[in-house]
Amino acid sequence: MVLDNKSRSKQDIEDLMVTFNRGYTKGHAYKMSGYDLMNLQSSNHQGINIGKVIGKKNGRLVLELTNELNQNDGIRIGKDLGCHVNFLYDKKGKLTSHMPAGSVCEIQGPKQAKVGDTILKTTSVLVYEKVEKRIKETNRQIQLNASISCDGVGSPLICRIYDQNIEVNVTSKDVASQAQNRALDEVMIKKQFNKTKDSYACFASIDVDIPSNIFFTISSVNELRRNALEMFKSKKLKKQPIKEIDYVYKPLVSKTDRNIYEVMTPDKKMDTKDLWVCEMDQTKGNITSLRGSVLPHLGDTMIIDGMNVTNSWAVAALLEMGYKQIVLSDENKLENIHDIMYAFKERYGFDAPVLVCVYQHRRLMTMNHCIINTALKDGKRKNCSLCRQFEFKLKGKDKKSVICFGDRECHLCLYDEVLNDNIEQIRNLKTYGIKNFKAVFLNESKQEILKVIKRIENISN
Repeated sequence: MVLDNKSRSKQDIEDLMVTFNRGYTKGHAYKMSGYDLMNLQSSNHQGINIGKVIGKKNGRLVLELTNELNQNDGIRIGKDLGCHVNFLYDKKGKLTSHMPAGSVCEIQGPKQAKVGDTILKTTSVLVYEKVEKRIKETNRQIQLNASISCDGVGSPLICRIYDQNIEVNVTSKDVASQAQNRALDEVMIKKQFNKTKDSYACFASIDVDIPSNIFFTISSVNELRRNALEMFKSKKLKKQPIKEIDYVYKPLVSKTDRNIYEVMTPDKKMDTKDLWVCEMDQTKGNITSLRGSVLPHLGDTMIIDGMNVTNSWAVAALLEMGYKQIVLSDENKLENIHDIMYAFKERYGFDAPVLVCVYQHRRLMTMNHCIINTALKDGKRKNCSLCRQFEFKLKGKDKKSVICFGDRECHLCLYDEVLNDNIEQIRNLKTYGIKNFKAVFLNESKQEILKVIKRIENISN
């Protein structure tokens, strides 16, 4: 509706509400935050309120409706109960398929439902039918151009169909005869060529250049249109050979050779000249910048992280861009890492200057929405830093927990509570030609951090 510049009616809005949603907001496009950005009350589909349970009768629930209810609608009763309305009865117990707003009806619903429970319509059979009908009636088409010509009696019709990249020419099987009554004209040709409702294409323009005294049957014109469209489709879908270009860049051996340790908490300064430590800093309660020549995105730096590097070509491409060391993706398994290192050395003659993370609580998600600030403050994320002052965990319905921690740009990051300690794998990784390693410290004490760093240094040196 909005795309067509049409106003939404009350019915349009109700139709939207019964399509799956957790509550509509203006979202990030309008810089919403807190409760204006996300519904924190329930992860369920919200639906629309259509009434309440007012009683029980003959094993059925008696509902008082404020909105219509139809057979096969889906409803939620109270907080967690739900069902499809397979059988719908009026207040006299007679089966029906529709009950209007303001009426009392009966349904076969969950026995646990209580009098006073609200009824939410979560799926609408009428909306489903409307969508299905629209899908069947809607046929997306590409726009083509056509030109139809004929030299005269005894000559065929010639059809040319084209777009910006492809052109086909098709000739009719029949030839023109002398018109006895009504001659073939431009109006008739355009009428027949515009009969493409069921086709993949329609015509943006049709040029006709024929003499005024020729005759073709309508079936001959239609056959020409169908053959031309089929030929164009075949040519359009034909796979074109991919032209391969040799990648001739040869990287130089990197002189950067360091382990990196990312310390997320700002009160655990790791002041040592022998280690390269990237620290999250905090000033006046606000998270500011990342210290050290390491970036989790493209930029002016020596070591690049966060690029999801999973092959040797990506390593070479980043070296060509000027980076000196590349952190490999956490998704790589040992065999993948072996293949990357082998392929790189086979191609360039030296070991790829990469780092592998061997110690971390793996980051699972980064959100622009901060549930901590929303739940405990005002949702505006100004002068907060609650995630740095206290430790927060988010527990899911599966009973598993994740650690909540804000990054330097005040995005809330969710970390796996389970620690990935793969330091012992350094011995294998060194045989692949890997010299440098990364560790991320989230909630460890300074003593624990120093102990882990010592383990990595002892094995990697």
